[in-house]
Amino acid sequence: MDSRSLKPPPWITFWFLLTAPVIFWTASFSLLKSMLMQFEYLAWVWRPYSHYQEIDKVGCPIPRNIMPLLNIVETSLALIYLRLVYLKDVPPRSAPVYGFSSAIMTFSKSSLFFSQQYFCNYCDIGHNGKKGIMTWLFFNGLWLVFSGCITRVLGRQIIHSLEEGEESRD
Repeated sequence: MDSRSLKPPPWITFWFLLTAPVIFWTASFSLLKSMLMQFEYLAWVWRPYSHYQEIDKVGCPIPRNIMPLLNIVETSLALIYLRLVYLKDVPPRSAPVYGFSSAIMTFSKSSLFFSQQYFCNYCDIGHNGKKGIMTWLFFNGLWLVFSGCITRVLGRQIIHSLEEGEESRD
């Protein structure tokens, strides 16, 4: 597998670069929430997040500080992947594993959120009208669709790399 075939399609790079600041922003809000009460002058940074909190009252069945930490790991893996494929002269054949791992984490988390809402009869978002529910479904659906597609593309790269390694050993 040559180094060019390790480069992701542009849409994967765009998605990882677009979502990284959003995920770090959300994680920082969750981790710093209690501190923000003391420093109200910083509240403007997370003001747009308050709209989302009105749509999704709970947001996660997992204890509050675990999800932001998982988000940071997930995003760090995506950024490591991009660094490996773009900033190395010859990307290592293992590079797709980082992006794949990040996408699997996102897909699993998004699947968990959808399943939670379905099985609890939309207990966290059901208070919204159709517009609020559709907003939640749209934005959370984007995470599910993109991470699923990234998993497929990078999974194929990993499989191809493994098969190529087997052929060279024979």
